[in-house]
Amino acid sequence: MKSIFKRVERKYYLSNNQFIDFLKLIEERLILDKYSKGNGYTVNSVYFDNESNVLIHRSVNKPYFKEKLRARSYSDDLIFLEIKRKIGNIVTKRRINLNNEEYYNFIEKRIIPSDFNEKDTQIAKEILYLIDKHHLVPKLHITYDRIAYYDKDDSTFRITFDHNILYKEYNKEDTKVGVVVPNDEYVMEIKFENSLPLWIVKALNEVGLYDKRSFSKCGRAYKKIIEGDYDYV
Repeated sequence: MKSIFKRVERKYYLSNNQFIDFLKLIEERLILDKYSKGNGYTVNSVYFDNESNVLIHRSVNKPYFKEKLRARSYSDDLIFLEIKRKIGNIVTKRRINLNNEEYYNFIEKRIIPSDFNEKDTQIAKEILYLIDKHHLVPKLHITYDRIAYYDKDDSTFRITFDHNILYKEYNKEDTKVGVVVPNDEYVMEIKFENSLPLWIVKALNEVGLYDKRSFSKCGRAYKKIIEGDYDYV
């Protein structure tokens, strides 16, 4: 399983009608990924920050360089702990894969699994350095439903559709769950290594998706928390 990624990511807002129309235009070119059989899958993400929320404050100001640390899990016992960096339009990810026990030992006791290879050990040390540098702790829990596809002719080209995006402050039992975007809207993310293929560009234009959006799920959630703008579920 890959532990290092480098690609371009573009995000778009879609209404429910745009989602239906857009998918009809492109679905012959796509294959559902292994997690998306049926109605898709739920993604659970925990974002790390410090008491001053330094990483998210830096991120929402849209600097040329930004980074975040998050833990992500899908429908199994595997947890992906990753540093996500964005330099200009290029996104890189460096991640390690842990089971629940390994994740607890890593975060709470700084124990790197003994069976890690040299590359994963190096990434683990980078994560620990980032945690210690900024005094990071789990701060925000975000969940959403995702349908993911890849191009049948190019597995590096991926499209994801996220909806029912919810958030809550981490480890606060009395915190209510808030809504990041309305449930009848989708956040679409197109991920590619080189350039957008012409068939995607034509489909985007046909449904009126001319402009990509700068959007961060954790950025939007933190803003709602700071402003007290909860839309509770």
